[in-house]
Amino acid sequence: MASELIMPKLSMTMEEGQIVNWLIDEGEEVEAGEVVLEVLSDKTNFEIESPANGILLKKLYQEDDVVPVTDVIAYIGEEDEDIEELIAKTEPKKDSAQKEEVEEKSSPKSQADKAEIESDAESSKDSQEITLDKIKTVPAVRRIARENNIDLNKVEAGAEDNVIRVKDINQYLDSKAELEKERKVRERAKTDSSEKDIIEKLSGIRKASAKKVKESWTEIPHVTITNEVNMEKILELKDSWNKQQSDKNLKVSVTDILIKIVAAAMEKHEILNAYLEEDKIVYNDSINLGLAVSLGDQLTVPVLKNLENKNIKDIVKAKKELIEKAKNNKLNSKDLSGARLTITNLGMYGTEIFTPIINSPASSILGVGKIKKKPVVVDDEIVIQRMMWLSLAFDHRLVEGAPAASFLKDIKELLEFPAKVMF
Repeated sequence: MASELIMPKLSMTMEEGQIVNWLIDEGEEVEAGEVVLEVLSDKTNFEIESPANGILLKKLYQEDDVVPVTDVIAYIGEEDEDIEELIAKTEPKKDSAQKEEVEEKSSPKSQADKAEIESDAESSKDSQEITLDKIKTVPAVRRIARENNIDLNKVEAGAEDNVIRVKDINQYLDSKAELEKERKVRERAKTDSSEKDIIEKLSGIRKASAKKVKESWTEIPHVTITNEVNMEKILELKDSWNKQQSDKNLKVSVTDILIKIVAAAMEKHEILNAYLEEDKIVYNDSINLGLAVSLGDQLTVPVLKNLENKNIKDIVKAKKELIEKAKNNKLNSKDLSGARLTITNLGMYGTEIFTPIINSPASSILGVGKIKKKPVVVDDEIVIQRMMWLSLAFDHRLVEGAPAASFLKDIKELLEFPAKVMF
């Protein structure tokens, strides 16, 4: 019997996923564990693997479709296996208006169109690529080309077999759309301010990010407190450590030391290592911290785990590995789950104090500002010191003001006297 490929629940907060890219076409053979498609959820692309060996018999959703978790995305089974009954039970439902619109769009307007569509359907059954005017494609590509009035001679095949597939024509469309956007920007620059603004549809990671931020801000009562920290001892410790390291990969940053110190403070303040699940408080056994990583105009939050057992060298290595995976879009659901506090650093942009938004289901987020020289009082004397602001935003349903302030105070003390935790 055919196996179901379902939309998995990749995180606690995930309710739906958007299909970014099908890597296998209908009729193609696939092995268990082979990546079949890419899905966007919680601002990150995930790879979805086949649950079984067989043929990709039917896709129930196409690229850009948004699919609820646990819904069937496709069927994988034996060649020529009859799955009509299964499809009837699980195929995405459309209201009558949508159904009529689809039928109208798919109805051939001429005998030539009808013949071509029938040819497509026949070809799709055995998954053979079609050569049309010396252009090798799959049926779905020609459909997309017709709908978008595309000359396939202008589309480059991505694979060595020179077959134009769906991802190739989608890349062409994206490139074409980007060029069109740039053209409109140039045209707008030549017009006066009375012209209409350019409208860009919110999609992909930006759309997922916007949804998650809105949910966090509207559902979680945020309270933000701040504290200023003297960073002289931390910077001296960092410079001293790095001078002794011959291995460049083991050199530490302020963020590495901050991760170690925040993890130590969380061991003492258990409520900051918990989260709300409906009307229950769930405490974590391990210390897991999220680290906000900016990738151009996109943001992702990989999670450093089991920090109670990690020394500074372990943290440096783990952080580098996660950032490298983020840059190469290789983060999986495990890399992005389990954080109870997130660290976000805007100091490199010159920001001193800000009010960060909690990355749910974490219960707090620590904003790190710019390290700045300023006059301060030390032992009743005014001296120039390197100072930094910390901004802690927390979920006030779970954490009261006094415990949060005590937690931030402990972080400040450990940063100003790091020997307490580093040795």
